[in-house]
Amino acid sequence: MRYQNGIVAVATVLLGALMLTGTLFTGHFPQATRAEAVGFDALAHDLFAAAPANEAGKDKKGGL
Repeated sequence: MRYQNGIVAVATVLLGALMLTGTLFTGHFPQATRAEAVGFDALAHDLFAAAPANEAGKDKKGGL
């Protein structure tokens, strides 16, 4: 039981250090994050632009 507690404690400290390191270096990749967001936005615009004209306002209430 004593060895098990020691192993869990060491694993917890290592995992905490790994998470802290990941948090500190997150700001180094803004270009990749921006490219992913722009790519998704372009895909969404392509999908919505391809919708048939008669379904464009189908979910809106009111009108005819």
